[in-house]
Amino acid sequence: MKIAEKLIAFGGLVLIGCISLLVSCNPEGITPTPGNYIIQGDQDTGPAFSADGNFIAYLHDDANSNSATAYATGLYIIDRNGNNRKLVLLGVHLDPAWSPDGQWLVFSSLGVIQKCKTNGDSLTTFKGLSNLKYPQFYYPDWSADGKHLLFNNPT
Repeated sequence: MKIAEKLIAFGGLVLIGCISLLVSCNPEGITPTPGNYIIQGDQDTGPAFSADGNFIAYLHDDANSNSATAYATGLYIIDRNGNNRKLVLLGVHLDPAWSPDGQWLVFSSLGVIQKCKTNGDSLTTFKGLSNLKYPQFYYPDWSADGKHLLFNNPT
């Protein structure tokens, strides 16, 4: 597949995902549960589609809401239809990215790169590169073969 075709396919997946999320919004008065996801405006950020397009990982930040116990701040996964919300990890975990095989998520937590399995197991923190002036890393992603991680350092 040529690069242009891949970009068009990716754009289509993003559009389909956005439409799916909008369609999945529940009418007012329905209490959010793991099975009936409600889009929370700026509280839900950094969506990332799995390679097969069936799932979306994102950060839900519940800092300005009274529903912290029902829908706490954390890294979540939902299916492409906006259903079956599942908490992966509590806390602020930014910019999730799926491994090519769909088994792992990599993300940035306070400038530290971490990864875990999609069920929250096997949490790993990447160490090293401490010789940098600002050893903070953001926007992690996987190489196409899943063997390497890419990330951004603001220095």
